[in-house]
Amino acid sequence: MYRVYVSKCQQSGIYFVKSWAYRHVFNTQFNLSFHPPRKDTCKKCDIYKAQCLAITDMAQKQKVEADHKLHLRKAEVVRKSLSEEKEKCSIETDHESFTFNLQKVQFLPQLTSNQAYYCRLCTT
Repeated sequence: MYRVYVSKCQQSGIYFVKSWAYRHVFNTQFNLSFHPPRKDTCKKCDIYKAQCLAITDMAQKQKVEADHKLHLRKAEVVRKSLSEEKEKCSIETDHESFTFNLQKVQFLPQLTSNQAYYCRLCTT
């Protein structure tokens, strides 16, 4: 970001500050932070977000929003079913489950769309 700032200042003929001053102002004057995404998103949610930003027709936007709400309700049903199955496994002794923590396996660049993430895994 600093390099972009410097190039814009040079194009405009404006004096630019040193990187330490830029970093200080950026970190103290703006309420911004950077962090890895907390969860991945599905392809439909990514498409919905892009469509909401691009659509100007209100009727079409309402249709897209209705489709997205239906998608979210279906996802909630699946999550509820999964949680019920987890509870059933914790109560019944004839079930076994395995969990894996793959947080240390971190690929760059970080992609939030699960389809892009899994496609990249197949090509490596």
